Amino acid sequence: MKAKLLFVVLIAVLLASCGGGAAPAWKEFRSEAGAFSAQFPGTPKETTTDLDTAVGAIKLHSYTLEKGGIAYSVQYNDYPESVTQAGADVLLGGAIEGMTEDSDYTLLDQSNITLGEVPGREVKLSKSPENFIVRNRVYLAGARLYQVMVVVPKDKETASAKDVEQFLGSFKILK
Repeated sequence: MKAKLLFVVLIAVLLASCGGGAAPAWKEFRSEAGAFSAQFPGTPKETTTDLDTAVGAIKLHSYTLEKGGIAYSVQYNDYPESVTQAGADVLLGGAIEGMTEDSDYTLLDQSNITLGEVPGREVKLSKSPENFIVRNRVYLAGARLYQVMVVVPKDKETASAKDVEQFLGSFKILK
C-alpha cells in the first residue's frame, strides 16, 4: 500500500488551506456518500484525488476547512475487499507507518481506539521545520479507511485544544 503517499497528499491539502480566520461557529456536516458526519467550524470544501497504489487505483475523498490558522479534515478511501483480509491491525499499522516513514513527520504519540465497534488508531505527529502538530484518528470500517485530522501550528496547540477535541470527538460513521 502507498499509505505514505496518501498521508503526504492529505497533509499537503491541509497545509495549503492554512491561513487566518475568525472564531469558529460549529455545525454538523454530513456526507451521505462518505457515510459520516462531523462538526466543522464552517462548511468544508470537498475534493477527490485519484491515487495509484500498490493495491490499485484509489479515490481519496477529502472534506477540509481552514479556520483561524487550523485545518480540519475528514478523508476516506475504499480499499479492494481483498486488502481487508490482512486485518485491521495490519492495515491501521500500515497507515500509521506511512505517515512517518521517510518523512519530516515525527510520531509523538499513538494509541489504539475504537468508534463503537470500529477499530482505529489515534496519532499525534509533529512536522519540522514548519512547526505543525497533526492529530489524526484513523478508523477502518470494512474496506473503508477514514482519517479525521487536524493540523495546528505548534504555537496554537494549547489555545486550540478545545476546538481540536470538539472536531475529533464529533466524527460519526453513519449506517
